[in-house]
Amino acid sequence: MIWSPAQAVIKLITDGDEPASILVDVETVPDAVSYEFEWFTSSAMTPATKVGNKTTTKSRFTILGLTAGVQYWVRVRAVRADRSGPWSDPATRVANV
Repeated sequence: MIWSPAQAVIKLITDGDEPASILVDVETVPDAVSYEFEWFTSSAMTPATKVGNKTTTKSRFTILGLTAGVQYWVRVRAVRADRSGPWSDPATRVANV
C-alpha cells in the first residue's frame, strides 16, 4: 500500500541568484519522490492568478522569469508514486530586481 506523503513545509523563501527570481527551499519529506511547486500573483491563489508550476525531484527550486518588484505567493506539495500530499502553507516574496 502506498501512503500519501506528509505536508511539505517551506523553510526558506528568498531572492534567487538571477534577476526577477525567487528561491524556495522546502523541508525534505520522507519517501517523497518529487515536489510540485505553484506560484501566483494573488493571495487568493486562484487558477486566474496562477503564474506557473514545476515538478522537480529536488526540494529546493528557483523560480525564474518573474516580474521584478511583483509580489508572488508560492506553495508546494510532496509527491510519492501517484499520491500527492497536502499543499504547504503559502509563503510570499517580492521578486528581486
